[in-house]
Amino acid sequence: VAYMKLGDADDSEKAFRKSIEASQERYPGAYIGLAELFLNEKRFVDAEPLARRAAEIDPNSWQADSQLARTLFELHRLSEAETSAAAAVALKPDNPNLYLILANIHTQLQNGNALLDDLNHYLTLAPTGPFAEQVRLQRDKVQQAMRRSP
Repeated sequence: VAYMKLGDADDSEKAFRKSIEASQERYPGAYIGLAELFLNEKRFVDAEPLARRAAEIDPNSWQADSQLARTLFELHRLSEAETSAAAAVALKPDNPNLYLILANIHTQLQNGNALLDDLNHYLTLAPTGPFAEQVRLQRDKVQQAMRRSP
């Protein structure tokens, strides 16, 4: 994680892979970290099996479900992404960022009602959060669009 925060992707990848090996492939955190690294590098195809493996190792890991949702979203597999994001929310309903993942998915799915719910959940949990103003603007646009459509 330290290497990743320093922008050293090569050493970060090596460290995560070493952690996976040292744990006999049983530590979900290493898979989650490596999946995040690959997501940041836009290596979505590489991130997917890592996120899936983390979710297999620990079915109660909201982080694994979150990474899998993000990966599947980037791979344009929206239905699967929605399922994984919903699983993450079920495990960690007080995490506002998970609702942003769902909001991105529901935007692409053009599901206005679900999108509005996602945005409202985010604002309930993080009314002054780093994305609150942007979320309020998006919510206003969605509400206006929903009022205009029959």
